[in-house]
Amino acid sequence: PTSCQAEQLSAAERAYDDALRIAPGSTRARIGLAEVQLQRSQRDCGVTEDPDTRALALARRMFEGARRAGAADPIIDARASLGVSRTVACRVYAGMTNDDSEVVRVATLLSSLAKNEAHVLAPLAAEALSYRGLTARRMGRSNEAASAFEGAIELARDPARRALWLSFLADVQGGRPICDTDRARATYVQALDAYDKLIASADDAVRMQLQ
Repeated sequence: PTSCQAEQLSAAERAYDDALRIAPGSTRARIGLAEVQLQRSQRDCGVTEDPDTRALALARRMFEGARRAGAADPIIDARASLGVSRTVACRVYAGMTNDDSEVVRVATLLSSLAKNEAHVLAPLAAEALSYRGLTARRMGRSNEAASAFEGAIELARDPARRALWLSFLADVQGGRPICDTDRARATYVQALDAYDKLIASADDAVRMQLQ
């Protein structure tokens, strides 16, 4: 992280530590601390391939601890499970492991629970599917990657995430071994349309502020 990001992460860490002193059993604070470690590890995981391995290992242990502590709460359990999945995905991207079974397990579990985008777990399931798509693509399982991205897009509520996953899907469809240029082109058009709508929405928001 940059020095500014490092300061923000340190401030977040202090806030979560304070929360745990007030409420030692807070699983949300535990997940927050795990997220801080994951962000510290990344140096933008999924874009670069050089994670901080110690911070990454600590993040996984903290997510696993939060999952055990919050097993009775389906949302806490899902958030912590997704956190573990993300740490594994980082390791796959960095070439540290070829075992993405935890990523597959979490994506399968959450997507089976979240049947549509209105479900409370849909955003977490969509993220889990996107990480399954990323690791599958990284490991050359293109058809699996395409299916995972399609699932993430179907459950997506966030227009920006949907646009991003459409572009990922188009990359997979157009690349080897699928090489379906017509489908890839159509998906790219959907992605561009989604990005255009985001830009138009941002422009409208700026104009309203200026009025």
